[in-house]
Amino acid sequence: MSQESDEYYESVDLHIRWNEGQDLVLRASPFDSISDVKQKIRQSAPQAHNKNIRLIRNGRILDDARRLKDYGIGKLTRDTNSKAKVPPPAPVYIHCSVSDYIPDRPQQPTATNNEPQIAPPTGFDRLRESGFSEEDIRGIRARFHRMHGTVGDDNSEEARNLEEQWIDNTSETLADGSMWVTDRADRVGRVLSGIVAM
Repeated sequence: MSQESDEYYESVDLHIRWNEGQDLVLRASPFDSISDVKQKIRQSAPQAHNKNIRLIRNGRILDDARRLKDYGIGKLTRDTNSKAKVPPPAPVYIHCSVSDYIPDRPQQPTATNNEPQIAPPTGFDRLRESGFSEEDIRGIRARFHRMHGTVGDDNSEEARNLEEQWIDNTSETLADGSMWVTDRADRVGRVLSGIVAM
């Protein structure tokens, strides 16, 4: 009978992905907090100094108070009955969104706007509801359309429909093979990890 251990690697390589440019590779412990990782990014990347940083992995914005291991990063999975050599940790890819806006306090969910709107936001414009800046959305849109060979810098209905289709059809397969599909906001987050993984 085999069991999986609940151990963690001593350290893992985090590949921090930007909207543009080369990845930043940092070594971190699975026991480091997300806040610690953000500090390492600020110290290593001049473009992130004195900026608001959002880290996104598997479509989820990582919470400052949690540790990398809380997101399954750095977990050592092996058969405890096996004498096979432990493989090195796989690289971990995390999308990094940087903006000038620095919140005074952690953001709380805002009340729903009851004013009528002409049209609800579509495509990546929906990311505004999750607190993304215009610059973030432009960068995500540019990368997505560059990867798909489409034009995304216009406001065409076709471009937004492609983004909508991507968001609505992005889901995550769990270890047991089932599909994890929750609310629309989670699907929007998973879009980001799909774009980063390309």
